[in-house]
Amino acid sequence: MLKNVALVALGGSLGALARWSLGLVVSHWFGTRLPWATISVNVLGSLLFGVVWAVTEPRMPGSAAARLILLTGFMGAFTTFSTYAFETVQMLRDGQFGGGLFSMLLQNGVGFVAIVAGLGLGRWVAGA
Repeated sequence: MLKNVALVALGGSLGALARWSLGLVVSHWFGTRLPWATISVNVLGSLLFGVVWAVTEPRMPGSAAARLILLTGFMGAFTTFSTYAFETVQMLRDGQFGGGLFSMLLQNGVGFVAIVAGLGLGRWVAGA
């Protein structure tokens, strides 16, 4: 168990550094008028998640450790959007179309509502 924690922690720290670094580069190149850094991280993260998922299928030797460090750790810190996209694709691939659609609507809709609620709560707590 401790080995698994270490693998996730290592991958997570590297993923967070990669996200921050890519964000700096993309913001420098494209500016900040639109959230290009976030967009690029989410799209690149989804692409990388798919590649890693394909090459570390559970049947491959050593894939459990690779999945922990790369998917759970690195990609989890790099972008949670890739996990959201992965889980939705899995549901759709498994024929769970209603569940996939519900997940997309719920995460996007409730996510925006939660942001607005969080802003309001934060302002209330801060006395603003």
